[in-house]
Amino acid sequence: MSLDRFKPGKITVYIYVVIICLIIGFAILSYVSNLNKAYEYKDEAISKCISECKIAIGKGEMLASGPCLSEAIAPGWVCDMVSVPRNNIVDNQSENQCQSYKKRINKHFVEVSKNCEFVRTN
Repeated sequence: MSLDRFKPGKITVYIYVVIICLIIGFAILSYVSNLNKAYEYKDEAISKCISECKIAIGKGEMLASGPCLSEAIAPGWVCDMVSVPRNNIVDNQSENQCQSYKKRINKHFVEVSKNCEFVRTN
């Protein structure tokens, strides 16, 4: 067995390679962990969004324009009302969308219909 592998210069390169691999590995784990945490609240966000819609209808609020119902229905989630079928003219207007989602403060949304029926999530 040759001792050339263990020269001081080569050991330094091996150490750097191992450290870089560890950093990349931890970054990937952190990213995946954050994705899972946001989706932990998916069911909670859906049920709260439907409830928020029913409360708004009960109060007689004007919901024809499909407004944002909550900027923070659950951690990382907003609640938005949309037309079914989707009406891009109304639903894509900035004043009808959740600003915290547009500004990427919250990264996920729940959409409900004007009858408080679940439409979709992202």
